[in-house]
Amino acid sequence: MNPDHKLIFSSLNALINLPLSQSTRAGSMRCFHFGKLVAAPPSALPLLEKKPRGLVGDLALHVQCPWRLDAGTSIVTGLTDLWQPIPVSETINYDDWDWDRDGNLQDQQMADYFTQYPDSKVISVSPSYHGSFTLHLSGNVKLFVFVSGCASEDWRIFRHSSDDRHFVVTGGIVESQTDEAAEQTAEPELPMIGS
Repeated sequence: MNPDHKLIFSSLNALINLPLSQSTRAGSMRCFHFGKLVAAPPSALPLLEKKPRGLVGDLALHVQCPWRLDAGTSIVTGLTDLWQPIPVSETINYDDWDWDRDGNLQDQQMADYFTQYPDSKVISVSPSYHGSFTLHLSGNVKLFVFVSGCASEDWRIFRHSSDDRHFVVTGGIVESQTDEAAEQTAEPELPMIGS
């Protein structure tokens, strides 16, 4: 197992045995919430401090790269369903349709998923190459997260109840490794010799 695999497995291992409690969306970023749902903490951003706060899971996985949720041999939904109208129709006028305003297939399929799998929980984690991974959930469900770019943030995992640093994968690289690499290339302090 390479160092990224170990770090990714370690960060995602905290999800094992936790329920997938809900899924939300912020723009095109899919947010998966795990564990007990609690009131969202207040926002530190002045623009959002008066906005109503919803419920969040103890652990959150924010995915900005391609992803797909499978149940058995069927696709439940994935990233590109965000840009499919509901109902799917050949007569839709895509110039007038807005995926965020008018509803989309991804949101509908995620809502249906929680109706069909209300007790879904994480069974295991399988890291792959370049920050990609699979979460194996109860009911023969799998969440595939596959990194497909070299520069943008792909995904992050964090605890809402903690100020601890988020575990972030950007461009297929664990961010802490890029920080460590920068520290290693900095000029070392020279020891004092003699007095």
